[in-house]
Amino acid sequence: MKYVGFDLELMSSFPDGVDHDTLFFGDLRVSAAALSFDGMASVFCKQDYVGINESTVEKIVDMMDRFKKAGHMITTWNGAAFDFRVLAHVAPSLKDRLAAHMLDHVDLMMIVIATRGHLLSLQAAAIGAGLSKMTHVKLKSGAVVKIDGHLAVDLWNRGEIAAVIDYLTHNCEVTSRLAKHIHKVQAIRWLSKSHRDMTIELPAYEHDRLPTVGELRNDKRRHKVNTSWMTDPPDFDKMIEWATGKKAKQSKLL
Repeated sequence: MKYVGFDLELMSSFPDGVDHDTLFFGDLRVSAAALSFDGMASVFCKQDYVGINESTVEKIVDMMDRFKKAGHMITTWNGAAFDFRVLAHVAPSLKDRLAAHMLDHVDLMMIVIATRGHLLSLQAAAIGAGLSKMTHVKLKSGAVVKIDGHLAVDLWNRGEIAAVIDYLTHNCEVTSRLAKHIHKVQAIRWLSKSHRDMTIELPAYEHDRLPTVGELRNDKRRHKVNTSWMTDPPDFDKMIEWATGKKAKQSKLL
């Protein structure tokens, strides 16, 4: 099983903590998207200030179709609630195809939510697997600067296209390699903020691969995860409501 990492970067920034429903009614534009595995990446972008259009999104979906037909699994970190929804916002006519791919892909963070009920960063999980996200990039001037999803917006708009694409493709590759590692060890490991070693031992699933979002959605075990200790636990069903059309039930249990 090959896990194909998928990620995208935005051209427009938004404040931390903004409600997703508010975000997706705004002027949301995508600078670049990429699919990657085994060190090979396909990048989709328009080097202008308009961003990816519907035609480009269709090419991305077509490539996802080809990967799926080849028996590969599209893989993201938080793609179910964000990346796929972003593309559906940019290309409304492709929403149904994107929703189908979202439900039939592996979202590593949704596995964490379904089994433990809380969020986790890609960086934390990557470090726990002996990997790491890119934290610095080299600019055209030769300067080396910090980068994250928010800073990538500014760098792109300053014309630092190569730096942002390096960051994007690295994240895709880390996601791909992390999925392969999790599949092998059947666990997700990270270091907590209190410096404790944490582990999620994955439960048995029907197929010899990581579960898709759709499979997690139908797995009754996730409803038994206790999130009563959390003030505002992530709601699995609400996170994919944009694709399923079903309103999430108000509950303290996922």
